[in-house]
Amino acid sequence: MVRRPPLRLRRPPQTQRGFNTGRRRERRRSGEFGGRNAALSVDVTGSEVGGAVPEHVGDVAVELNRVGSTPSGATRNDRSDSFGGKPVPGGVKCGSRDSAGTLAPAMYDGTSPFFATSNHVFGGDAEQHSGEPFFVHGDGDPRKIGEVRRGYQLDDFVRIDPTGGFRPTNEIFGASPSTVVGQFTREGLAELKARGEKLEKVAFRSGHSDGQLHAIDGLTCAYGKVCKRGQLKWGSQSDFTDGDSGSVNYHTDPENPESGVLVGGFNNARTWWPGEDYIWGTSAYRITNHYGFTFSPLTAGSR
Repeated sequence: MVRRPPLRLRRPPQTQRGFNTGRRRERRRSGEFGGRNAALSVDVTGSEVGGAVPEHVGDVAVELNRVGSTPSGATRNDRSDSFGGKPVPGGVKCGSRDSAGTLAPAMYDGTSPFFATSNHVFGGDAEQHSGEPFFVHGDGDPRKIGEVRRGYQLDDFVRIDPTGGFRPTNEIFGASPSTVVGQFTREGLAELKARGEKLEKVAFRSGHSDGQLHAIDGLTCAYGKVCKRGQLKWGSQSDFTDGDSGSVNYHTDPENPESGVLVGGFNNARTWWPGEDYIWGTSAYRITNHYGFTFSPLTAGSR
């Protein structure tokens, strides 16, 4: 009998003795989704722009969505002194003293958590920046929460060891629900795409946004010396700006939406050329396959 691969890697339920592996349920395969009933969705923040947007472009209907603009600091945590305790969630401003990105939720090497963000916040590769301080930024002085262990230039993420009693948490500040319970496999992302589901993100500068999933195993050669594989392409470039790198995209757990969210991958960059419009970054499944790191603590036998 051929066993189907899991649709997601999920954090096992916590008990008094630690984390149990649990069993993963198989889900039915969705059918193909075609291109009928296509529509162009336009998000606007102004109250008087409606008349400037046509109802149709050719044969394609235009859907006008009025969205509220985000007041500065209203939906994001960019104040390092507001943490109070030692746990630090994802979605907040982080980086070196001179450059900034967005902190990812906790990543794990087995059961050991570490901080992570985009590698290009520091630059370089491997141990080039090993030992350099890592900060959360706020209205006051930056607060050191870790030190760089290693950069991964090809897949654009950096591993930071926690210091000073600070620890990464399985939370995304500003997300709802905010708890990260695992990550999607390649097959799980393929099913999301087939069903037309959206991904979401929370970044310290642009805040919350969502958008359609365009590709689950894309290739980009837009920057760097070599092409990057295993890239998620989703959403729109208008929802991503400088300082958002290192944030993650996510979706509520399809099998248990109230439990939390599953991570799709990192958000590392956006298109800036005509003809294409999306955010991209390395998928969580690629990072797990190549390095063994995950967005949930794994015990033996749960992979």
